Amino acid sequence: MPNLRLSAIVLILANLVPIYGVLNWGWSTGSVIALYWAENWIIGALNIPRMWMAQGEPRKAAFPLSVFFALHYGFFTFIHGTFVFSLFGDGASAGDLLPGGPLFLTLLILSGSHTVSFIVNYWMGGEYKTRAVQDQMFRPYGRIVVLHIVILGGAMLIEAAGSPLPALLLLIGIKTAIDMMAHIKAHKMSNANPGALRQ
Repeated sequence: MPNLRLSAIVLILANLVPIYGVLNWGWSTGSVIALYWAENWIIGALNIPRMWMAQGEPRKAAFPLSVFFALHYGFFTFIHGTFVFSLFGDGASAGDLLPGGPLFLTLLILSGSHTVSFIVNYWMGGEYKTRAVQDQMFRPYGRIVVLHIVILGGAMLIEAAGSPLPALLLLIGIKTAIDMMAHIKAHKMSNANPGALRQ
């Protein structure tokens, strides 16, 4: 599956950038958390055109369900961010993610990774042809829950370790591994049994 290999390689390369940021740019726990929180917004934004393109039943529900998803997922992500920032924000702010901010370039790279997956797997790979709108709507939620658990566990480890660098690298490594396994499993199962797995 060349499309899957390409998107998997891009995903790994994109997830290596935060390691460089921690080692060379002095990123803190808050910086990494801010980046991963913003990544959830990217996934949610790309899920809307996925829902519109889905040709499985019920197609007529695509627009109202996408509006519901945008509101619900947006609120869910906002609350998630408020919670983790209040615990482990470490001086990071939303301004770090804007153009000119220290996290903006990395956020663009992560956006590119998810866009590549959308193009080569969902669109060119034809996943949209048998994907049900309702199934697609729920897919991003599983990832955000897993990421929330990883962030909380990793941040607590950093607090307990007293030496944030090794724990921060471990957090990035675990997150990357989870992303990779979920990516491969989702698209392999989608090709074998479209619509069977929520990512």
